[in-house]
Amino acid sequence: MLKTIFICVITIFVFTSCSSTTNNQILTSSKKMETINPIEVKKTSKDYGKISVIKYEKSADNKTKVFLSQCSIMNEPHASCKGYMYEVMYDEEWLVHAHTQVEAEKLIEVNENKYYLKLQNRDNSKVYNVTGLLELKAKYINYVKLELE
Repeated sequence: MLKTIFICVITIFVFTSCSSTTNNQILTSSKKMETINPIEVKKTSKDYGKISVIKYEKSADNKTKVFLSQCSIMNEPHASCKGYMYEVMYDEEWLVHAHTQVEAEKLIEVNENKYYLKLQNRDNSKVYNVTGLLELKAKYINYVKLELE
C-alpha cells in the first residue's frame, strides 16, 4: 500500500514539474519584442522607444512642419532612422492608410493633426524601433527627438 502511494506521489510531482516548465517557456517567449513592419497600417501592441518634441519654432509660412532632429540608440547619439508617419483619426483609434515617409534630418510639411510614428534603424545587426503618438503644434516647425529601443 505504501509503495502504491509513493509511486502516485512521485508521478504527481513529475507531471507538476513538467507542467510548470512548459508554462515558464511560454511566458519567456511571450516577452520577446514583436516584429514591427513600419509600412503596415497598424499600431504596435505597445509603444517602443521614446518620441518627444524638444523645440518649437514659428513657421514663416504658417504651415505645420516636422523635423526629426535627433535619432539615437542607447549611447549612440547620431543613428539613422527611417519609417512612416500615419495620421491618426477618431480619438487615436484609426490610422489613415496614406502615410508619409520620414527620416532623420529631413523637414516635411504635414497637416495639423496627431500622428502615429513607426521608425527603424537597420544599420546594425539588430533592428531598433520607435513607435508611438506624436502631437504637433500647428503652424510651427516641431523638432522631434527619437530614442529607439
